[in-house]
Amino acid sequence: MRNFRKRYQAIIEEDYLESPLVPSTTGIRRGREKKTKPRNLLERLDRHRSQVQTFLTDFNVPFDNNQAERDIGMMKLQQKISGLFRSEDAAQAFCRIRS
Repeated sequence: MRNFRKRYQAIIEEDYLESPLVPSTTGIRRGREKKTKPRNLLERLDRHRSQVQTFLTDFNVPFDNNQAERDIGMMKLQQKISGLFRSEDAAQAFCRIRS
């Protein structure tokens, strides 16, 4: 377990060196510095490392969230096709069938 965390830290540190912040070329600018998409992802993975690595220690946590997306997929498809349910009974029947 500790080895995985050390490897994760080493990869993060290496990536910080490979994607540095882009310095402003226009002089004094207001607001935050612009970051590239890879840099934003890197900072998010670094900032939320405990959540990213949760599946290593808690085996009840899945590696991905595909099951959650599959669970709501049919409901979203129904909403896209018809837009709404015509009655509450129809909505309950749909949920009963899909559960």
